[in-house]
Amino acid sequence: HHLHDRATGETPIGKEGRASFAWLVWCVPILGLGALGTLIAALQAPYLKITAWFLDDAEYSILGTIRALFEEREFAFGFTVAAFLVVTPSLRIVLIGLAWFRRHSAEKLGRLSGAIRLVDRWCMLDVFGLAIGLFLLEGSNLVPIEKRGGVWLLVVAVAASVLLAKASGLLISWSVGQADGAAAGGENPS
Repeated sequence: HHLHDRATGETPIGKEGRASFAWLVWCVPILGLGALGTLIAALQAPYLKITAWFLDDAEYSILGTIRALFEEREFAFGFTVAAFLVVTPSLRIVLIGLAWFRRHSAEKLGRLSGAIRLVDRWCMLDVFGLAIGLFLLEGSNLVPIEKRGGVWLLVVAVAASVLLAKASGLLISWSVGQADGAAAGGENPS
């Protein structure tokens, strides 16, 4: 039902396939840094500007929207937007980083994998990106708007997040297979 469910699902990988997944050991941290960098940029960059004469010319970024919600004393909405668009995507990247560091322990990876799946269910950056995209396509009929560069940063951040989730899911499966093989006295290909 979610793209994340498929991306981080643990599928056991056979012994012959393990050697072909060694590249993931370095791919995951590179994707993680890319996902973190694009997330930080997407949170700060304006994604739209309302140009209606009857409204203030205001540019909106995710962090700017959260700040405006708190200034308007809309605390529930402010905390909700912050939780789903800032905290959970950041926490997912941190948990994937921890999984990378602990890839040699099947037990720790199992717990982290469960935590990553839980956080993935509540991470709404991709849903927000889709909603903003639809608003930018159709919302100009209601209110005159201009797209800003933050839209493209948001697209790149979502894509980097999906790629990171897929690569980390494969790495977790591969690492669990290696740890299981080592525990059974098998050969460890790393």
